[in-house]
Amino acid sequence: VEKISGLAITTPQGGRVPLRELADITVANGAASIVREGNVRFLALKFNVEGRDMGSVVKDAMAKVATNVTAPSGHYFVWGGEFENQTRATERLK
Repeated sequence: VEKISGLAITTPQGGRVPLRELADITVANGAASIVREGNVRFLALKFNVEGRDMGSVVKDAMAKVATNVTAPSGHYFVWGGEFENQTRATERLK
């Protein structure tokens, strides 16, 4: 929680503030579920984008994850959803 709360977020004016100033970050009990797709378990992390284009937000997030997060052995990251759709559409337009 402390590491996530301390992540620096860039403001529209170019300043940086820790995430804890913008949101309440907590660990909470909730419904547990195991989701599978293609006989492989997965966990989806979803977020909304406001005030920026989705492509640049996801690219920034991908760079942060690549620099700061190491997936455990046998695990990997996939960036999908609307970003994946946008990427495919851009490739078709090329």
